[in-house]
Amino acid sequence: MTATVSLDPSGDPSGRSDLQNLLNAISAIPQDGATIIMTAGDWYLPAGQVVIALPAPVWIFGYGAIVHAVGGGSGDLIRMYNPVSNGSASSPVYGGGVLGLVLDGSKAGAGSTLDGATWVGRAVQNVS
Repeated sequence: MTATVSLDPSGDPSGRSDLQNLLNAISAIPQDGATIIMTAGDWYLPAGQVVIALPAPVWIFGYGAIVHAVGGGSGDLIRMYNPVSNGSASSPVYGGGVLGLVLDGSKAGAGSTLDGATWVGRAVQNVS
């Protein structure tokens, strides 16, 4: 059974607290994967700082969570991919994804993706 952790937004518009809380949850993900629940509210994250590169399935649920880019950094608000492939770099092993987040990348710097996120080989649903 995979672990589940629920995180609340900090209310810190600098993004430091939300970033640290999310990175702590990511670093504690066990080998069989995890579900991270970002509870409803306003989240603040600097672009290019949240990278989930694990072979285990990781799910992020965020219904009612709005993630705002802060700090003017470039890159994705959340980048998730599986570094393990089935013999080809273009054929990742699938599993995990993001459901229900609203991503506001309007304050992300140049070089950021239009939608604020990159998911390679992962499911993306109800993300706006």
